[in-house]
Order: sequence, then structure tokens, then C-alpha cells
Amino acid sequence: SAKPVPPDYVCQACKNKHSPPHWIYDCPDKVRRPGTNQVRKNMKGINMPDPRKVYVSGMPFGVKHRDVRVYFEDKAKCGKIA
Repeated sequence: SAKPVPPDYVCQACKNKHSPPHWIYDCPDKVRRPGTNQVRKNMKGINMPDPRKVYVSGMPFGVKHRDVRVYFEDKAKCGKIA
């Protein structure tokens, strides 16, 4: 690879037992299984989220459902939320 390997990098395939230091993509112990990502792509759409679900960017992780409802119904005047 063209990018130099940082001194603190650990190859997860061989735990740096091979030298010179290398990226995992260049490791001789790396096991390649072509097509393994295809399985997940084929499963896409089986457990789709509720079409009424809204994702709000910047929302804190610990926010309560009630606080979100109050914000959108009262402060942002978006109407009644189910």
C-alpha cells in the first residue's frame, strides 16, 4: 500500500508476527472469502424500519420519547405525534 504503516498499528490477522510492518490487506495470514458481503446485501429489506419512523440528526442518545414528542408537538408546531 502507498500509505506508510504507523508504528502503533497492529495487523488483526497476524498480530504483527510478520515483518516488515504491513496493513491487514497485505498480510500473508489474511483469509479472503470473496462474496461474504453478498449475504448481508441479500438480507437487506427483510427487517425494514417502520415507514413512519423519523431519524433526527443531532438528537442526544439519552433523550426520552416524551421530550421528543413535546418538542415537535409544542415547540416546533409539527402537529400530533403518534
